[in-house]
Amino acid sequence: MFVFIYTRGQMSYDREEIEDAVQDAFGAALHVTGGGSGTTGSNWDLEILDDSLDVAAVLTRIRTALRHFQLPPNSIIVIDHIEYPLLPPTPK
Repeated sequence: MFVFIYTRGQMSYDREEIEDAVQDAFGAALHVTGGGSGTTGSNWDLEILDDSLDVAAVLTRIRTALRHFQLPPNSIIVIDHIEYPLLPPTPK
């Protein structure tokens, strides 16, 4: 499964800190295939190597790994061309 994380805007963290947190959440089940940063934000291109993980499990691991970073609220996770908010919606 290929996963893409996009932050829009400036971050107060190094890209490597974010990448390390996601890598720690998946261990050997994750391969970082690319990424970058520029004036409009940053991105990470990931491959999840564990076929037993479904989209919900992947979203939960990423969100848990990144929740303390206070990333821009319009940051997204893209899986199979579907955009998911990095921050899960708050229940009403």
